[in-house]
Amino acid sequence: MYAAYFASLEARGIFLDDHQKSWYMKKAEVLGDDMKKEYPSTPEEAFETNINGLYYAAHISAARSGNRILNIPFDPTIKVHTVWDLGFTDSNSIICFQIAGKEIHIIDFIEGSGWSMTDYITKLKNKTYIYGTHLAPHDIKVHEYSTGTARFDTAAKLGIHFTIVPDISIADGIDSVRNLFPRLYFHNSDSVLSLVRHLENYTQKWDRQLGLWSGRPEHNEHSHASDAMRYLAVGLSFCLDDSQSMTQQEADRLFRLYGRR
Repeated sequence: MYAAYFASLEARGIFLDDHQKSWYMKKAEVLGDDMKKEYPSTPEEAFETNINGLYYAAHISAARSGNRILNIPFDPTIKVHTVWDLGFTDSNSIICFQIAGKEIHIIDFIEGSGWSMTDYITKLKNKTYIYGTHLAPHDIKVHEYSTGTARFDTAAKLGIHFTIVPDISIADGIDSVRNLFPRLYFHNSDSVLSLVRHLENYTQKWDRQLGLWSGRPEHNEHSHASDAMRYLAVGLSFCLDDSQSMTQQEADRLFRLYGRR
């Protein structure tokens, strides 16, 4: 790997001695894809974005180039489905979406930290959406030590009845998101664009000892939103069973009306 890199530098007239090459390789094992940004060998490397460890960066780039991040015409007569990633001290993330034929329209995104289940449900009820299916991971049924009540039951008392998504491996869930991406359209509101940024920066852990990507997600500020998207992909079939969704013809009509297809 490094031999080819050093050869590319030499082709540009940049020659490193053995000591410099050894230093570079040891430093790169620690920094991973941040190496070029922190210690660029050329001016271009300082601005180069390396996506080797990022799960969805290439898919977000394809969404941008394919004009799938745009002003999506929201249909208030069609059900809005939600998918949750649950946290308390950590961030809680909720993705709101509509189904239009084969397309999935991401129309809203809510995230916060330190709020109660009641707070989030109040936020949802304050919107003008007609709700369909609410998706959540299996741990929503775990009883909290502070109350002795599961958030699944708390939500039901407040009028939100969750459907539990299948508990599959994280790797399989990530593959499901990747397969779903060509069908995803993102509304260009501030809230949804924050979701886009989370997905774009969702990354693997860097294994410093082995000097390679571990294949396991890094737990950081981007994890919860990305987990919610994973639950969307895994649980989408439950929403497709809901009869009230937008047909592809209706979606095309709205896009033609607004001229932003």
